[in-house]
Amino acid sequence: MYGAWGKLLRVDLTTGKITTEEIPEILFKRYLGGNTLALYYLLREQKGGIDPLSPEANLIFMTSFVTGTPGPGLSRMSIVGKSPLSGGYGETEAGGWWGPELKFAGYEGIILTGKSEKPVYLSIKDGAAEIKSAEHLWGEKLKEAHDAIKDELEDSKTRIALIGEAGEKMSSYACIINELKHANGRLGMGAVMGSKNLKAIAVRGTTQKLPMYNEERVKEIVKDLIREWKEIPNTFPKYGTMRGVRATQEVGVFPTYNFQHGVFDDFENLAETTYMETILKKTGTCYRCPISCKREVEIDDGKYKVDPAYGGSEYETTMAFGSCCGVNDLKPVSAAHQLCQQSGMDTISAGVTIAWVMECFENGLISKDQLDGLEMNFGNSDNMLILLEKMCKSEGVGAILTKGFKTAIAHFGEETAEYAIQVKNSAFPAHDPRGKAGLALAYALPSAGPDHMEVQHDHVMATEGGAALYEAIGINEPLPATDLSPRKVRNFFVNQSLYNGFNAIGICDFCVRPNGPFTISSIGEYMQAVTGWESASLWNLIKIGEKHSTMSRIFNLREGLTVKDDTLPERMFTPLEGGGPCAGFYIDKETFNKAIRTYYAINLWDEDGVPTETCLYQNELDWLIGEF
Repeated sequence: MYGAWGKLLRVDLTTGKITTEEIPEILFKRYLGGNTLALYYLLREQKGGIDPLSPEANLIFMTSFVTGTPGPGLSRMSIVGKSPLSGGYGETEAGGWWGPELKFAGYEGIILTGKSEKPVYLSIKDGAAEIKSAEHLWGEKLKEAHDAIKDELEDSKTRIALIGEAGEKMSSYACIINELKHANGRLGMGAVMGSKNLKAIAVRGTTQKLPMYNEERVKEIVKDLIREWKEIPNTFPKYGTMRGVRATQEVGVFPTYNFQHGVFDDFENLAETTYMETILKKTGTCYRCPISCKREVEIDDGKYKVDPAYGGSEYETTMAFGSCCGVNDLKPVSAAHQLCQQSGMDTISAGVTIAWVMECFENGLISKDQLDGLEMNFGNSDNMLILLEKMCKSEGVGAILTKGFKTAIAHFGEETAEYAIQVKNSAFPAHDPRGKAGLALAYALPSAGPDHMEVQHDHVMATEGGAALYEAIGINEPLPATDLSPRKVRNFFVNQSLYNGFNAIGICDFCVRPNGPFTISSIGEYMQAVTGWESASLWNLIKIGEKHSTMSRIFNLREGLTVKDDTLPERMFTPLEGGGPCAGFYIDKETFNKAIRTYYAINLWDEDGVPTETCLYQNELDWLIGEF
């Protein structure tokens, strides 16, 4: 099979048994890889109702048949399981170097089950896997554990995905981080890994040449794509995601003071130019990516000490600990980023939770005594960092906050619920949907909770040039950013299917136009050159993206989530405050509810969001009839 070895590693941590099995080629053709192939195994092998932190729960790492091939941005891998945060489907992606290295080591994916009696890590090298003791690493920060494993394995090129203290203590905000910089965040997969007493997975492959059907054509496509891309004006390589600060501020959807406002008066203090001039040390990249959008930050001014080994804050993190908390200084934002990285905690979840605490504190709903003596006004960066450290260590009030909004609301009082900007117990990302109505659907509908990378954003799709990039998938005209008509819902459905397909093949969204080298049309051509399959087409990529939406929906229905979970916080139905281009904008609730039902119908789901038998047959998912 071209592009892949077709091998899956199974590890039972209770018994220590390690086995290898073949992944049938038909499964790659039906699910491609990544999130969708992982979800296939999860639905097949894990019963509904299982505690996500129990030994019986599965944790699945998965790449695809094009991961590690020469194309730009084909470095991402999916981690899938049941989320301890939402109680439903948990999926998270990350780039870097770990995914390609797993391929070079001889495997497409890993299924983990059971629980080790003592802390361990998994070492995989050139097709051989071994469980090793991690008792001496338990409790260590990420960098110390990462460096120790590399020293033990005596190979500096080993790539390591690991958890920190947050994962060890099974925080619902815990993530899994590879190479200290690339996080599989958001839904508590680090807690699932910690519940298995698994500290890390180290991978190394010394035979780094994957078989390709037409290697010369693959090289030609890559060369042409990069040449064409370099001829297009693009600020992304220069500024990375940090350009989002200025972009969202100018549009008026930069979340400020816990999503009360859409502009931040001091945004220049957080913007990309300030970042470059004051704290940026150098840029970084992922495997075979020409963009180099990653940042590395260094600070040592007596009060703040930030190590570039942990990278640097991206746009989402800068919003979460910056404007959302009313903090106008990149230094404490960077310190917050490092606290999260070294303990393995999701930055968006942690920052937006602290912003919620700040608003509740200022409204007299949470007292200083309830916060271990901390005064938590907006803009108090010192106490923000103290509270964050408590969250990272699961100490005091921090242990409550990192169980998620539902637990925190139950603890502090139901009156605090109106200020919790979350869906399915997961915090909003850094774009206010009141000025980007398509994101209202991207926050309410995904089975894994609100996701700013679920679709291309409305302001790109509102321009002639932006919409033209998506003609290959049938989006033929721009629609206003605040439009939420049935046509916008249809475009959302098609765009979501494409982005689900991106996660199935492990391509970074930023490596596709308008930011990156790939055009949408060239993706299918590239896949066919790698595999030789006629089925490796853009059409099939879209259909598998549709399939993923239904499969993940079934997972959630099986776990008890319903149509009632496809909603938005009440604040989104009220006017956006604080000035700016979107001041006064809001999501009309009646229009939103109609859009949700329209989306269900387009998916061939019934009015309660339940997939019909017709839907299952249409998506080759009839094996799931009777599962929910």
